[in-house]
Amino acid sequence: MAERGDGTARGRLTDLVRIVVLVVGFGLLTWRLVARYAGSGRGEAFQSEIRDFFRAAEARDSARLRGLSIGDEPVRWALTAIPGALPRMAGRVKVDGMQSWGDTTEVLAWGAGCDQPWFVTLVGRGRARRIREVRTECGKPGARDTAR
Repeated sequence: MAERGDGTARGRLTDLVRIVVLVVGFGLLTWRLVARYAGSGRGEAFQSEIRDFFRAAEARDSARLRGLSIGDEPVRWALTAIPGALPRMAGRVKVDGMQSWGDTTEVLAWGAGCDQPWFVTLVGRGRARRIREVRTECGKPGARDTAR
């Protein structure tokens, strides 16, 4: 019977299999821990909320807009916005930065269809977070529309 490390072909194969199993097992464990505890990027939650708001604005869905907003101003803006002012949501919303104070967060986001950023102010935390204001230069005279 071949013993571990005895130099025979069978012993070397057994050692190699053990090493491969240990390396793969350690790699899977590391991947699982990183995936579990790293969490999503800081802007991911904001991206989905902003994308939902713009999709509702494109669809002119006032009920959905009211559910995503605080007050009437964001809803009014979204329903009266000229089509060039809304980002094309076939592309992705990219959060470029954010600033928080208290329960308010201002997000700098980019969307397809305009070379100007969107400034979106959200109030609240978690599921209670709602959009309070949306500002951009898109669709105004002098702003260039581009297909990003």
